[in-house]
Amino acid sequence: MSGLELTAVVDAIREQLGESMGRSVGQRIQFELGDIELEFTVTVTEDDRRDGSVKVWVVGAGASHGSSTATAHRVKLVLKPKDTVDGGSPHVSDPSVTGLPR
Repeated sequence: MSGLELTAVVDAIREQLGESMGRSVGQRIQFELGDIELEFTVTVTEDDRRDGSVKVWVVGAGASHGSSTATAHRVKLVLKPKDTVDGGSPHVSDPSVTGLPR
């Protein structure tokens, strides 16, 4: 299958946002993270070799939009990030910004 599993894509976004949060420590300018909207073209496949398990794959650019075993769909996810340490809304920042212009 060409593409990435949807779970891997969501995990990568979580990991990269966590990295950005770590970089924001001590930064003067931070950004509150709002809802995250992701829209993908995905294929849904069923694997008879694995007890009929169903997988959702994010289709890469130029990938086929259908075959006898997969059908293309548009999926929109809205993720509401929450900091599990303090229960608040996470903040991210650009590590290259160290102060406000004068």
